[in-house]
Amino acid sequence: MCRQQRAGAYIHLINGLYEAQRSNVPVLAIASTCASDEFGMGFFQETNTIKLFADCSGYNEIATTPKQFPRMLQAALQHAYSRSEVAVLGLPGDLTKSDAEESSTAKFLLKQQTVFRPADNDIAALAGKLNAASKITIYCGWGAGEAHDEVVKLAGLLKAPVAYSFRGKMAIQYNNPYEIGMTGLLGLPSAFYAMHHSELLLLLGTDFPYKQFMPDGLEIIQVDKRAERLGRKAKVSIGLAGNINDTLQALLPLIQQKKMIAFCKSSLRNMKM
Repeated sequence: MCRQQRAGAYIHLINGLYEAQRSNVPVLAIASTCASDEFGMGFFQETNTIKLFADCSGYNEIATTPKQFPRMLQAALQHAYSRSEVAVLGLPGDLTKSDAEESSTAKFLLKQQTVFRPADNDIAALAGKLNAASKITIYCGWGAGEAHDEVVKLAGLLKAPVAYSFRGKMAIQYNNPYEIGMTGLLGLPSAFYAMHHSELLLLLGTDFPYKQFMPDGLEIIQVDKRAERLGRKAKVSIGLAGNINDTLQALLPLIQQKKMIAFCKSSLRNMKM
């Protein structure tokens, strides 16, 4: 592969990794480079993978010995899976010709299924806010995809229209009598209307990126499993960290059944127009 071809391939790879990192898609990228004995020698195919991928990855290392590679591979896989981020592992050309060595660490991905939700008092406070409000819109992102049934049950109890992001569409739209479409750069007037005419907006599993579509002057509550994203792009009054499925399962028994109100009817009617 010539230098121009290698550069072009890396540009396409970087674009994809940026998208994956921003969207929290777990990816393992093995990035080849020149032989390790050519590092720092101006070799025509030398690539500093650490510097090149620093801004689009969570784990970013380069292995230079057969002992390192299996240990780094395990660390990269574990990082990509547990944090839903990009892991890049640099691979010098000479290392691919070396005999593999037995790893001193785990040899398979260690998956965990943990319950992750806010504390009981925080769940109770959230329920109190939702029970007291009369015009509620639920907005779901990709992070709420695991909780489709729970979202529909919550919307049914609150009589709240459900909008969603582009990535949340496939997981939230189907079999959802309260869905009113997307909002954002690719969106529908019905979702925009509902969000801007609510008194309370509940963000579930989303870090909504477009502030020009985010309404002002209403209360916003955000639930997301990544606590560092709470309140990052919206002025929230309550920010709770937890998996949406676990959080809603604890929340639903505390929610009072509301009657079908005009706000929900008008939002659904706008969706059909």
